[in-house]
Amino acid sequence: MVMNIESQEYDASRCYSGLSLIGRPKYGTVYSEFLIKNSEKLELYEPVSEDYPNYYNSWASSILKADTKSPQKYKGFSQGEGNPKLLNPEYVKWSCQYSPSSLIDKDPRTAWSEGAPGDGIGEVVIVRIDITKPIKIWNGFGRNEKLYKENNRPKKIKIYGFVALDCSPAAMSFASYSCFRYMDSYEYELSDKNSYQPLTISDSILKKYYNTKDELVSKGKGESFCNFSDEVLSFLVIEISSVYKGSKYSDTLISNLVTNYWTHFYAAFTSNCTGLTKSNDE
Repeated sequence: MVMNIESQEYDASRCYSGLSLIGRPKYGTVYSEFLIKNSEKLELYEPVSEDYPNYYNSWASSILKADTKSPQKYKGFSQGEGNPKLLNPEYVKWSCQYSPSSLIDKDPRTAWSEGAPGDGIGEVVIVRIDITKPIKIWNGFGRNEKLYKENNRPKKIKIYGFVALDCSPAAMSFASYSCFRYMDSYEYELSDKNSYQPLTISDSILKKYYNTKDELVSKGKGESFCNFSDEVLSFLVIEISSVYKGSKYSDTLISNLVTNYWTHFYAAFTSNCTGLTKSNDE
């Protein structure tokens, strides 16, 4: 599903803060409702290289701007060989330090942070994760106890489940996931502790996921490259509903949401899913 990219020039772009959710919804949009409404048009690209965290721009409704010292911006520029069109990979990673890439890197010292004004109520982040396995979440900024207490931590969240019905090879080094079906949602309350805690998936989402999986396995792959028997095709959208207030900052962070999988993804829109996304039980 992927191709070798070693011979390509590094062509990543920096991460941007602000409203970066797929489809560029208008200000005031309820992002979870927007995703449900547009799920049939959603396509997710999964890069094989960790050097392209900028693709995570589109996996959150907002991202906090990088707040540490910036590395050299352009590749080789200090040696007089800089190309203003090619960014330094370390600069790209720096600009993406609070992007959703930090949510799945299995390192609680990093975190996704929303970048909206106030406490980030209603902001969302997306992750591809195997919901059939135990899931754990590290709430808040886990780098140290001081930063954990100074920043907001989600208290109540709403969790939305989606499943991808189609896969295919994508250009260059990416696999793609498309033709999404919304399953269900539920509310969940997190503990205020600077460590991993379980995140339990609702029975309604699990039931719809297994029903969808059985349906697709019975139909065969067809034009899809998905292996419906064992491939991770489940996705969660986490929406912030309320927070434990930070003592100094109003940014709301989540450090990790993981099982035993490492995932990378990028989002864009497609519209070739007609007839695939309607559930049999609707």
